[in-house]
Amino acid sequence: MGAAVASLGSKRTGTGVNRVRDGSAAMKPRCKVTFLFIVVGGLVAVACVVGIALLAPTVWQKGYERGSGPEAIAYNCLMALVRQDYARAHGYLSLL
Repeated sequence: MGAAVASLGSKRTGTGVNRVRDGSAAMKPRCKVTFLFIVVGGLVAVACVVGIALLAPTVWQKGYERGSGPEAIAYNCLMALVRQDYARAHGYLSLL
């Protein structure tokens, strides 16, 4: 009985690659998970790019903010740079 157990332990059951009926190698489970992460990551990246592309034009249509706080000055400086009004942007920078 000990020889039978020893022969079962040393028996090779395969190379670790699942084979389908036509003889080609199937994807390993780890490769499937990696592929899934790549696909989901790509879809998230595309969604972010589309969201930014749709949101960006509407953000700068609001106009300049009123007030003299640091947030308003920074926003107005960026607004002037986006509108290529460099003299006004320089004026806001001198306030900081």
